[in-house]
Amino acid sequence: AASGSRDAAHRVVPPGAAGAPGEARGGRWPEPQVAPEFLRTVLHAEEVDVRRLGPLASLAEHPSCAALRSGLAPAEQRPVVVRGLADLVFPAGKRWSFDELSRRCDDTLIDGIRVSAEGGTTFDYGDESKQGEVFTDASLPFQSGTPMTFRDFAQCVREAGPRGSNRYLWAPLLRGSEDAASLDLERSSLGERLWHDLQHIRWHRLDSIAKIGGFGELKVAQLFCSGGRAVTASHYDQSQNVFLQLSGAKRFLLLPPLLGARALAPFPVSHPRDRCARLRLGRPDYAAFPCAARAHGAFLEVVLEPGDGLFLPYGWWHHVESLASENVSLNFWYRGGVLDERPPAVLRDCHPLPEAVVLDLVREWEFFLAMQVGYGPRLEEFLEWLHDPRTVLRPDVLPKGQELLWSHAGAALLLHAARLHAAQLLPAEVLLPALDCLEACRFAGPSSTSALPLRAAVSTESTFARALPSACHARAGAFRRGCGSRSRASCNDCGFGCAPRGAWPAGGRGRRASGRMP
Repeated sequence: AASGSRDAAHRVVPPGAAGAPGEARGGRWPEPQVAPEFLRTVLHAEEVDVRRLGPLASLAEHPSCAALRSGLAPAEQRPVVVRGLADLVFPAGKRWSFDELSRRCDDTLIDGIRVSAEGGTTFDYGDESKQGEVFTDASLPFQSGTPMTFRDFAQCVREAGPRGSNRYLWAPLLRGSEDAASLDLERSSLGERLWHDLQHIRWHRLDSIAKIGGFGELKVAQLFCSGGRAVTASHYDQSQNVFLQLSGAKRFLLLPPLLGARALAPFPVSHPRDRCARLRLGRPDYAAFPCAARAHGAFLEVVLEPGDGLFLPYGWWHHVESLASENVSLNFWYRGGVLDERPPAVLRDCHPLPEAVVLDLVREWEFFLAMQVGYGPRLEEFLEWLHDPRTVLRPDVLPKGQELLWSHAGAALLLHAARLHAAQLLPAEVLLPALDCLEACRFAGPSSTSALPLRAAVSTESTFARALPSACHARAGAFRRGCGSRSRASCNDCGFGCAPRGAWPAGGRGRRASGRMP
């Protein structure tokens, strides 16, 4: 999974062959808006068909749902297409056409209107809470549009016609309570308008999926409406996602957590577009991001049609295209649950770290290096030095005045990785790809508002590394040493947490209910 290998769970179909998802290669839907080398073979996610499942049949027990249960297993989660899931969970949703939503929502102003960059049809997401903290994203002020009624939004989409609209509706309907023990859901103003249908969601079906997958509490149920050609650029979410296609159709191109992080050049964790790819699949810049070649022929392709659903696991990368002229989707974001726990609950069964958790660990490593070395050209130079075996052991190539800092930071990271490997938490086939995620090209370009190391701008600590020693017993030694920071005499058991105890910086772990998605 770490390298994107095509295991038995995925079917490989040459382009143009029969049986491509949604007949995408047969002409029913437009061709993907990505460079052809990324789809030189078509990899299909596993599928489950629940359209003939009886009303009393259990997703947790029915033989036809075995692939779904396997894909939900927290230790090795992978996407699963569930044909008929939307009708099984939310049958009232099949009525949600643009005309019906225009009638039902009437004059309610919707503030979840997204605007595409430069008037095109590709939509980005930025976290305003991070703007200016360390990095500034010039596109962020233009990503949100003026609130409008659903009728006006539908008119914008229809007037744009086949060329595609520069408007996309992302609107929360229901939010989970901050109290983990509470089952109450907060309705948005749009959710109030649609409550007549929403109250009939079959929560027991979703609860069954959440229980099998070890999900946490529901964060938000969100409505997505778009015109044809709309693209949500590649990104991943730190949430478990049950996605329902109510009308129209969408194509998902999916990559596993580590392969995506190695190939798509994510923005830095402190950038407003954290968890988004710098690489554009439609026009890849191989000069800037040669790592993109790792994703050639490695994407899973999924086409969802009305009534279908998709389990999209925590940490999986996804590029999403709207295929019909009018598209309506509803998704349910859940907290990570067992994958959020520190230590991860799956370690109790002696599994290596799940790949999504390894991606969280890579984020910790990056955060540590930013605190020690700082972002900008100095981090690029440091990572080039760290990845080059010809120079990493030669003190004469270290920049003057940085010898001790670079040596300590590099040794601390590699020693931490080695201890995880020795404790069987990071096997070799995962350890090396994890280190590959820290490539210098990821950090070239975005201008930082501060030339100082990250510790000068924010105060944070590593909740991941600090929590593991207390519960991993025999494996605890892999996390006990600190990072060797010059700013403290001893880090005790805090792993990479070298700053005073406190919270992650704003948005650092992405635990915001609104999120971003297709």
